[in-house]
Amino acid sequence: MDKVWIGLIGVVVGSALTVLREYFSEWRANRTDARYLAVRLTCLLENFVGECFEVVCDNGEYDDRDYLTPTVLVPKLNINEVDGKWQSLPFEFMYEALNLPNCLTKSNEQISLAIEYGDGVPAFSDFFNERQYQFSILGLKAATLSTKLRKKYSMPAKSYGNWKPIERFIENKNKYEASKKGIFKAL
Repeated sequence: MDKVWIGLIGVVVGSALTVLREYFSEWRANRTDARYLAVRLTCLLENFVGECFEVVCDNGEYDDRDYLTPTVLVPKLNINEVDGKWQSLPFEFMYEALNLPNCLTKSNEQISLAIEYGDGVPAFSDFFNERQYQFSILGLKAATLSTKLRKKYSMPAKSYGNWKPIERFIENKNKYEASKKGIFKAL
């Protein structure tokens, strides 16, 4: 009878060790996939932050008709460029990253409305204000997600040196929102 118990315990312990080994191996592979994806995504996001900053700093130039026109093109965000196993990321990060292109589309729609219903020629100030505001918000979202990914996956913090895009985004966003509050108070 003792041999039966010893044999049974051996089978249970052997099975448990096999399951644990497979679980640990899968966990380690998933962690490696997530870290790789986080690095790729962070690089894409930080490039997008830089492009948003250029838009926020764009006050336009007058063309030959004396209309103020942008000097910087609207950035594109092709999240599909980032290859990797997306399911390896925590849901929150995956959602934020995959939703950013939708936010970009919505921002472009808001900017289009400012062109269509704004103050118009020659300065297009409503257009430029809306454009800078929308890209301040997008830049903040991208920078925030990049910071979260860096923290979660132990990447070094991003150093902008003398370049201060986050501060510029926040300043521009607050200025725009304060001006909108003033408009609504006047009404």
